[in-house]
Amino acid sequence: MRIQYNYYTLESCTPPALARMGALLRIEFQDGIIGYADCHPWPELGDKSIQDQLKTLLLRHPSSLMRRSLHFARIDGEARSKKESLFKDVTIPASHYLIPNLLSWSPKGIEGLIEQGITHIKIKMGNSLSQEIGALLKLFPSNTSFKLRLDFNEKLSLNEFHAFIKAIDKLLPAIDFIEDPLPFDPMQWEKIQKSYSIDLACDRQCSSGMLWPESAAVLVVKPAVESIELFERVLNEKVIITSYLDHPLGQLSAAYVASKMDPKNKKIHGLLTHYTYQPNNFSIAFNNHGKHLVAPGGTGFGFDEQLNEILWKDLIA
Repeated sequence: MRIQYNYYTLESCTPPALARMGALLRIEFQDGIIGYADCHPWPELGDKSIQDQLKTLLLRHPSSLMRRSLHFARIDGEARSKKESLFKDVTIPASHYLIPNLLSWSPKGIEGLIEQGITHIKIKMGNSLSQEIGALLKLFPSNTSFKLRLDFNEKLSLNEFHAFIKAIDKLLPAIDFIEDPLPFDPMQWEKIQKSYSIDLACDRQCSSGMLWPESAAVLVVKPAVESIELFERVLNEKVIITSYLDHPLGQLSAAYVASKMDPKNKKIHGLLTHYTYQPNNFSIAFNNHGKHLVAPGGTGFGFDEQLNEILWKDLIA
């Protein structure tokens, strides 16, 4: 197997302006099939750096993240070998709109989302909680038409969570779910859901959340990290698919999985994430229609022209 790679950086659009690093992969398998994939680690969430991810391939003991990349490279390659698109006659399910930093938004900006047909908004929370509470109540009246998904990445204590719920009490009818408010504890989460009649979503420990159906109403699955087959018995009930806030090529891997597990487009997923970064020659190939991501043309996952323009480097010891 021949492995080639190309490093990239993604620069966030909202403060704090951060540059995130990942790598695109070109894999030539033993049977001659060539496929492409993304690997975009989050070291702050416990992933190895991209350099160390690549080293695991050299050592022939790929990391869990890299195994997922190889999985998608194979899917991509098989479609490319047949000159077929993985999105032929497929409608990618609808997505929420992601707001990484609520403090940078104005009422006018929120109104613009209505005009785009956005119905669900996911908001990253927990960095400046008191200010974020004020912004929530200012930007979203109690009768807002939006359904809100609030993601805390396990940043709150139990007392902080109770105080937060009390502070946004008037907005609770608009809450679709609260994601990872605090580290997953099945008994604690079950009590919270019953006490407040709200849905909690489990992301970081979604495989554990699946084992406690009364504790997490929603499972947030990232195909870049987890195999969707692990959640097969609860797919129709609880699972939504999101990207790993990765490269557009990785984003399309998640969109492909979402289209397979939700072919009738019954759920609102999290696939529209490229606009959180500065545009690049991949992301500008998307043609969004409101809350629907539209895949670019080409074979496999697409981006034929962009991938052919890359100067690939061989992965060697």
